[in-house]
Formats: sequence, C-alpha cells, structure tokens
Amino acid sequence: MNETAIQLDPRITDKDEYYMSLAFAVAKGSKCLRAAYGSVVVKDGRIVATGYNGKPPHSINDHICYREGLPDNASKPNCCLHSEANAIIHSAPEERLGATLYVSGVPCTDCALLIMASGIRRVVYYDGPAASGHMGNSDFEFWRKYGFNEKIELVPMSKKAS
Repeated sequence: MNETAIQLDPRITDKDEYYMSLAFAVAKGSKCLRAAYGSVVVKDGRIVATGYNGKPPHSINDHICYREGLPDNASKPNCCLHSEANAIIHSAPEERLGATLYVSGVPCTDCALLIMASGIRRVVYYDGPAASGHMGNSDFEFWRKYGFNEKIELVPMSKKAS
C-alpha cells in the first residue's frame, strides 16, 4: 500500500485493495460502452470466480451495446449479465458460503438481491468517482429493508485500488 495513502475505513486491508485492483482488471473484459464493472469472489484467500458485465456466452449480438446514447442511469432494456451475477453463477454454492465479493462499483438492487441469496457474507465495493459517471442504485437502506445489513458486511471503498 502506498505510504502516503489515507485509509479512512479500518475494515479495508491491503488484501482488499489487491482484490479490488483485480476487480478493476476483470472489468476491462466488458464490452459495455458506459459501465464496465468487474467482480471477484474470494474465499479463504483463494479467488474462486470472476465476472464482468456482458452478454451470455455465444450471444449473436455480443457486439451491440444497448446503452449507447442513453444518459447515465437511464432505464434501458436489460442488455447484459452484471459482473456480480457472472461471478456468482461461475462459482459453486459451497465456494460462495462465507466468501467476500469485490465489485468495481456499487451493486444495483437486482444484484444486491442475488448477493443476499448467494451465501456471500462480505461485499467490498468501490463507491468513488466512476469514469463513466454510472453508479449502481442500491444503498444501505435497501439492504436494511431486506434484513441483510447485519448478515452481510458492506464495505465501501472510495479510493480506487492501484
């Protein structure tokens, strides 16, 4: 970790910064023009799955981005699987149980519900400025409404991992 960095949240460790940097690297696989997200599932210090937002495998329209031309956070046809969903479906239930999910942005409400059902117990997400201006739409109140604010540790990370 950079010695001059200010660490505001004591829950964020050097390993958290490392795995978050991997989530940003995974996001580079996304073909989305507006919101390239990446996710990494880690259990007991082992990466068990990664995912980025994109079309289902073997899609015939993989080259098309339905978000093109839309303003940030505009409603749109659901054009891709989100990074959190891809990481979750590419891991086995026993690999997710008690695991940590690293997300390069704020999860949307649909992904928050999926995370709640997955067995993941900790979510570290980047909530700093997004290059695209796009941010997910879940918040602490949404998690509380479903009773998961105490079952899943939510750890915002405002500083982009280097």
